[in-house]
Amino acid sequence: MALLRDLAVDPAFRGLVICDVNVEGLTRKYRDMQQPWVSYYHEQWTPNWRIHRYLLGFWQETSVLGDPNLGWKPSLQRWLDGVKPTLPVAKIEENRSGYIRFDRIPDLASYGQWFEKDAVKKMEAPILSPEDFLAGVSDVVDWVHAIQSRGGQVVFFQPPVAGKLLDLEFAYYNREQYWDVFAKLPGVHAISGMDLSVLREVELPDLSHVGPSDRATMTQALEDELLRMGLMDHSGRLIQESALELQGQGVAPDQPFHLPKPVREGDVAPGRIQ
Repeated sequence: MALLRDLAVDPAFRGLVICDVNVEGLTRKYRDMQQPWVSYYHEQWTPNWRIHRYLLGFWQETSVLGDPNLGWKPSLQRWLDGVKPTLPVAKIEENRSGYIRFDRIPDLASYGQWFEKDAVKKMEAPILSPEDFLAGVSDVVDWVHAIQSRGGQVVFFQPPVAGKLLDLEFAYYNREQYWDVFAKLPGVHAISGMDLSVLREVELPDLSHVGPSDRATMTQALEDELLRMGLMDHSGRLIQESALELQGQGVAPDQPFHLPKPVREGDVAPGRIQ
């Protein structure tokens, strides 16, 4: 949410934001979850630092000695804890996209159970009433309208989940009272991955993330849905809506926006916004 907020106040931004989030992530307690990364960009991402990061990224990509997990501090901590070094599960690219190497996880069932236990733990906390939830997303809607007023667009995407997570997702926040109500707010566009038949068939090895062989499928399904919703045309240009009822805010885009090309096996689209 911190990234969406930052883009809303950026007068130069008029692209497409695909915000990967569920109902829980829309609540105010997660507003500043990404703020450290936003602050890092504004306060430290200078031309000199960008060159430094490029060279460091090349070093980390080509030499095992550049792996941060093998630095002296992590190595000392593992030695103190009596833990042996392991191959990293997550692969993060220089552009901050990444993917999970499921083949390096010996017990996927236990890995998936971690997400289930986390979901159950959240259900033990008091839940916001539908009225309080709706009042709490008023600033999010304002950010959406600000981006739309410049010719940009925002789409909220709730990714598919499986197993017990699917039951917990809507048992915790009743869909009709929360997600569906949010999706009907003026200017809001929301997609639930569980509503797309093609995504109901994809593999979710840990019950929460798409398997390598289905990453391109997920990207293409999302692009097809944006086309169906009339939010972009086949050339990749965003379509400015005329029925948003945002008086005086409609600004036609003068720059085409292209979705990333469908990713291939072992890749993912750019990182999530929460």
